[in-house]
Amino acid sequence: MDAKSGMKKNNAVIVRTFGIDFKEPVNIVFCVILSACLLTAVIVYFLGGAIDPSSEKTKGGGVSFSKKVTKTLYSERDMVVAVPTITGIIPELLDAFTMGTLGEKSAENEAGTAGMSDTALGGETLADQDMSTAGTITTTNEPDSAGSVSLSGAAMILDSGQGMAGYDEAASHSELVAQIDTALAANDRDFIGMKMAYQDDFGELSGYPQAVISNFTEYMSTNAEKRSSFINTITNESYSTMRDTAYLILLPVIQLTVNMVSFDNVTVSVPGFQDQILNRGQSAVIKPMLPCMYTISFQSPSWDHTETKEFMADLAERTYTIDVETKN
Repeated sequence: MDAKSGMKKNNAVIVRTFGIDFKEPVNIVFCVILSACLLTAVIVYFLGGAIDPSSEKTKGGGVSFSKKVTKTLYSERDMVVAVPTITGIIPELLDAFTMGTLGEKSAENEAGTAGMSDTALGGETLADQDMSTAGTITTTNEPDSAGSVSLSGAAMILDSGQGMAGYDEAASHSELVAQIDTALAANDRDFIGMKMAYQDDFGELSGYPQAVISNFTEYMSTNAEKRSSFINTITNESYSTMRDTAYLILLPVIQLTVNMVSFDNVTVSVPGFQDQILNRGQSAVIKPMLPCMYTISFQSPSWDHTETKEFMADLAERTYTIDVETKN
C-alpha cells in the first residue's frame, strides 16, 4: 500500500509540468530565461543565415543550422548553464534544439527511456555578452582554441553612404585616409568610428565598440608621431574596403590573451574594455583592439598595490600574449 501511494505521488509530480513547481519564484525565473533564449534562437533563425543548404542533413529532408546560428544557440545555452541552480531538463532541451535532435529526444522520452544525455560542448562556458559601449573580455580555460573568442559588445554604426556632417563623402581611398588623419588629430571619435571596420568571426564587416574607438582617437590625437605612422600604413590600398557606396578602412583583428598563471581573484582592466576577474589557470581573450598604447592594470584584494603593464598594439603583429606569473 505504501509502495502504491509512493507511485501515485511520483506520477502526480510527473504530470505537474515535468517536475517544475511554478509556485516557486525561482522556477518562474528559469522559464523566463528559457523563453528569452528560445526567442533569440527563433529570431536568428528567421532573419537570415539560419539553414545550411549544403548540409547532408538538410539535403536529406532534415534541418541543419548554419555555423552562425549554431554558435548563437551555443552561446544562449552557455548563458543558461551559467546560472548555478539550473540543472536537468532546461540545458538538455537547449542541447537537443541546438543539435537538431529535439524530436528524437521527445520520442525517446515517450518510449520510456531513461532521460536525455548531456551534449558535450568541450567543457567551455563562454562569458555573457556585454551589450555596453565597451569591448568584451572573454574568459576561457583554453586561450588558444577558436571557441574561446567571442564577439565584442555594442558596435558603432558603419557608414554606408549617408556621410557625416562636416565631411564630404570620400570619392577614393586616398581621400578617406586624408579625412582620417584630420579626424584623428581633432580626436573626432564619431567620424573615426563610422569609417573604421574589422571582419568579425563570420567574415562580416563590423564597427568597433565606442569605448575602444574613444581610447584609440584620444591616444592618436596626442601622439603625432604614432598618428603619422598609422596614416602611412593605411595609405596602402590593402586597407581599403567599401560598404554600399562608402569607402571604409578595413583593419585586421588585433587580440591579446592574458594568461593568469599564478594568482586568483585578479581583476584585469584594459582601456576600452569591460573589467574581467581571472583565477589561476584562466585566460582572458581581449579583442578587437586598435593599434595604440594600452596600460593594463591587474588588481587583487590580497595585494597591497595595483600592478600595471604597458602594451603597444601594432598592425604588424596581430596576436599577443601576456603571462601573469609574478608581481613586479
